[in-house]
This record gives sequence, C-alpha cells and structure tokens, in this order.
Amino acid sequence: MSDYDFIKEKEGYAWKIDKTSSYSGKTGTPNTRVKGSSKYGLYYDGGGDLTTGYGRLLANSKSSKSSIKKQYMNMTEKEADASFNVDVKGFVKGLEKKVGSKLDSFLSDGQRVSTVSYYYNTGLSSSPTNMKNLKAAASEKDPRKKQGYLDIARKNMDINKAKGSFMQGLEDRRVEERDMFDSNLQLSVDDGTKTN
Repeated sequence: MSDYDFIKEKEGYAWKIDKTSSYSGKTGTPNTRVKGSSKYGLYYDGGGDLTTGYGRLLANSKSSKSSIKKQYMNMTEKEADASFNVDVKGFVKGLEKKVGSKLDSFLSDGQRVSTVSYYYNTGLSSSPTNMKNLKAAASEKDPRKKQGYLDIARKNMDINKAKGSFMQGLEDRRVEERDMFDSNLQLSVDDGTKTN
C-alpha cells in the first residue's frame, strides 16, 4: 500500500457512478459522470464540481469549457495515473512547506498517509488548527508533548461537508483516515511521495 493507493481509492470514483448528466461546464449535477466520458474522464463530484481522473478538480481551471472537454473527456487510466502522481508529489511538497518539515521525519507511515489524504481532499488551508498542531509536533523534542499535538491533529480531521451540506462519503473517509492515523502501517518502499 502507498499514499497513492489509499488516496486513489478515495478520490477516484467516476467509474463507479452509474448516473450520467450532460456536460454543463465547471459545475453540474453532483455525483454524475458526463455522458460519453471515459471512466477516468469528466465527472461532477459530490459537491457538483467538475473533476477528472483521481480527484483533479477542474472547477477552478482557467481553460475554456470546450478545451476542458477536449483534453479530459477521454482520459485513459495511464493518463489519470500520470496526472495524479504529479499532483500528489507537488501537493506533498506544499504540505511539507506549510508544516516546515518533511512529513516522514516526524510522522509514522500511517500518520503520513492519513495526513496527505486528508489535506489532499480538503485543501491546505482547510484546517488551521490541524496545521498548527502538525507544525508543533514537527519541532517538538519531548515525545509526550509531540504525541499530544498529534492526538489533537488526528481528532480535528473532521471536515464532512461540501458547500455547507453534510456528506456521508466525507464522514466515512474521515473515519478511515483517523483509523489509518492510529494504525501501525509500515510502507516498505518509497512510494514517490517522500521528497528529498
């Protein structure tokens, strides 16, 4: 298992969606795949935002409606994997910059996987209290104090709403992320998310 596997499982669900809708641009009917789209192509996520591949949000794209459709409508699994790998690596670097430390220098593999998944899904500015506690844990030398900061960060992995509405899928994901945080997961190989 790697960060990629866990996040891909949580983010990439277009091929699981039976309901389709017409392509209406950057927002549309929640939880629908765009008619005629490949299984890694265009879909509207739970909040109705246009998405592709493994959770690549297109709702904020500066590209035109027609160029988005042309570029992503027939995305293949290989293209989705490549784009996801680039997205996650860049995202981890951004997260480490915010925390001020390499994640693997102070988090176990389970904590790192969970943290990357949570922030990849919610955004780097979504949980200021979490970020504050992660920063404190990264610099704390006392193991008990460090664990205290990590316990607070884990507890605050709780965002379960999209556009103000409760979403069971987000709540389920938060439970899995907190379970992963508590796990003794050990990854035996560098999955590409650890940066130098």
